[in-house]
Amino acid sequence: MTTGLDVPALSGRRLFLDPDVFLVPTDDTNVLAYAPLPGLLLEVNPSAAAWLEQLRSPGGSPVSPGYETIAAQLRAARVLLDSPPLPRIPKRPRVAPFRPGQVSLFLTGGCNLRCVYCHSRGGERPVTLDPCVASTAVEAVSRTVRSLGQSQFTVHLHGGGEPTSVPELLKRVVGDAERIAARQGLGVRFSLGTNGVMSEAMARWVIQHIHRATVSMDGPPEIQDRQRPLADGSGSHALLRRTLALFDDAGFSYSLRMTVTRESVEQLPRSVRYLIASSRAATIKAEPVFTAGRALSRGLEPPEAQGFVEAFSEADELARQEGRRLVYSGCRPDIISPRFCAAAAGSFCVTPEGAISACYEVVDPNDERAARFFFGHVRPEQDRLDIDEQRRSWLAHQTVDNMAECTDCFAKWHCAGDCLAKTQLGSVAASAKRLHRSDRCIINRELTRRSLLATFRSGADLRASDASDCD
Repeated sequence: MTTGLDVPALSGRRLFLDPDVFLVPTDDTNVLAYAPLPGLLLEVNPSAAAWLEQLRSPGGSPVSPGYETIAAQLRAARVLLDSPPLPRIPKRPRVAPFRPGQVSLFLTGGCNLRCVYCHSRGGERPVTLDPCVASTAVEAVSRTVRSLGQSQFTVHLHGGGEPTSVPELLKRVVGDAERIAARQGLGVRFSLGTNGVMSEAMARWVIQHIHRATVSMDGPPEIQDRQRPLADGSGSHALLRRTLALFDDAGFSYSLRMTVTRESVEQLPRSVRYLIASSRAATIKAEPVFTAGRALSRGLEPPEAQGFVEAFSEADELARQEGRRLVYSGCRPDIISPRFCAAAAGSFCVTPEGAISACYEVVDPNDERAARFFFGHVRPEQDRLDIDEQRRSWLAHQTVDNMAECTDCFAKWHCAGDCLAKTQLGSVAASAKRLHRSDRCIINRELTRRSLLATFRSGADLRASDASDCD
């Protein structure tokens, strides 16, 4: 023990529990005492749990006989304190100058699909990105990366629609970025977010010029064709399967992303099984539909929380058996972070109109959330970025240690308060209101609880990184 006191000497000593120690229910009468930051996970019986609760009182509590060993473990982890914990004060992070090290370029609002739930209403806004805007953004990134002594940067290619639906623009943007990188003596890597519905020639170009992709696919033909039809209403499944076959034959690196609706949630395990059989993708990401954009106008509802949890858990076990990885963005027990994603830490997304957004899900200027997530504009004619520092400051403040409603949640350092685009109403008038204890919050907590319990029972170490991403 590294407690500084012998275990017997702790008996009767008045101690205090750090607020970031949580009692997590198991599937029986015991609970897990969980301290996320030091990575401490102990199983305790109900009486020990009651004693730990007493340690939360303003006056602390003496170490009762029989609890000296638990007290020593908690004290060694520095979560059992000799004096009352200091009150939590909301942090006002210092906002550094905007110096982006990577960029997401949204090439077009046009799309060859009409997905029933599309958050950006792809295909209804056929605007395209000015190549000069793209080059100005890439130049800004290359200068930052070079000044930091780094050797390469990444350009993410997305669309409020489908980036491969504007092939000449896509190729030009990639070529321009390669020339800019070469001029700076840097390497550049490209990632692509795509619906996978493209010509064979386009697929082969992607294989040759793009380093990795995220491909949207919702399941077997009847689900894919219903949820992700072509613009003319016909099915997209066969065309997508052709692209995946080309990717797999070439050994191209990609993951799959599926959207789960209330109608399709019961089929999630079967859909995951189908995606495993249909592709070599090592990672499959399953996300419940969010009611924005086309989903909102069509009245689509997300899956009921417990139904998603049960379906996801079954599908997760199936994926593990097949050597694949099933992920959901709100369950990240391997990550410790105050931020859900880079939206609160300098994300650089350029919309087709040239606006700068902190979130890849908020790229339409008509989106209510744009009032919070748009924080600037690319000015190619002046070779500069116009930045709204007030909005950047607001975004930087959106960390879980500043979210009072998350204070007592054991999952808070993992989900980090969840996706800002899904929990913030966005408008200035509603900026203080968060959608707390929503279905996503319930899902986050329950899937994280199950993951922690599985980790404890397996005897595996808690090894959390401090990095987070949003893909």
